[in-house]
Amino acid sequence: MTCLTDEILMAYHNFEFDDATNKKIEAHLAECKVCSERASFFKSLHDEWETPSVSPPSHFAAIVLKETQKPRIQHRRKPRIYLQLACALVAAILFLQFNVAVNIRNITLNVVNYTDKASSKAEKFIKNGKGDVNQYIHEKRKENGGKNK
Repeated sequence: MTCLTDEILMAYHNFEFDDATNKKIEAHLAECKVCSERASFFKSLHDEWETPSVSPPSHFAAIVLKETQKPRIQHRRKPRIYLQLACALVAAILFLQFNVAVNIRNITLNVVNYTDKASSKAEKFIKNGKGDVNQYIHEKRKENGGKNK
């Protein structure tokens, strides 16, 4: 059998194997001097971890806390809520100004186009000798069922 790895020896000392595997490992440790020495080293490490031979000084906890605490970082002042509100208000005013201007422009173009079409139809109506502007409006109302469209 080949020599045991460190992982196997640590798992053996942590009781991670079943009885059959433990017997095979114990048989190998009885035969192999190198693995037996390494196993005793891992056992001593495990025992030292379980019951340390040296006790820490009484102020050890304070030292550890001091070393592990994060240093305090100077924070910049938080922006004032009024500045944020002012920026939001300016943004809203600019948005509305440009949005309203674009809508007014579009409405104006639509009105001009509609008026141009209506006036050209009225001109044709008058030129054809069918009547004047009032008669044209009266005819259009009849076509639309009495509604102004």
